[in-house]
Amino acid sequence: MQTSIPHATDETPDLRFTLRGTSRSEAEVERDDLRDLLAVIRDALDIPANPRREELLSARTLLISGTLRDVLDGTPVMGIPWETDLLRRMVREGGGPDA
Repeated sequence: MQTSIPHATDETPDLRFTLRGTSRSEAEVERDDLRDLLAVIRDALDIPANPRREELLSARTLLISGTLRDVLDGTPVMGIPWETDLLRRMVREGGGPDA
């Protein structure tokens, strides 16, 4: 299955750069960024039963859908970490999991 997210190939040099004092490949950074995004999505959808559950779930589904569209289309505004932080912030402002 093809993806819009670039991955290292045999023709692509293994670029390394330093983040938080560790040397990680571009693929490792991308993996971690996507894992963080998935964790935020999981947390956003994990809403306990309460009177606002359906309302929150509907609103969060729209937020998640927009974020996933941008990431999968390869058009995240400022990169995956930025999209992740924006989603996290929007979910928090719209009501946390205990709202």
